[in-house]
Amino acid sequence: MEYDLLGTPLNGDLRMTPRQFWKKYRKDQPERIQEVCDAAGANREHFKNIALHKGAVGRFKAKALSEASGGEMSILEILYQDDYETESAA
Repeated sequence: MEYDLLGTPLNGDLRMTPRQFWKKYRKDQPERIQEVCDAAGANREHFKNIALHKGAVGRFKAKALSEASGGEMSILEILYQDDYETESAA
């Protein structure tokens, strides 16, 4: 799969925010969350804080998480997840 500079899949696959990613994988595939955290050099608890409690995340960590997720989360969705969840809910 190919991605643009922001980690968005070029083929238009559905992307998700960190919160949506957490909710999708936390029960049935928790190892997927750990794989992404490990590949991005992130602590699982920090990612949980980003996903569920609007924890701080910098652009370099957002890029690493986006790449580690294989584009399931884009950099923009990581940095501005409230904006993306509001838009998709509208």
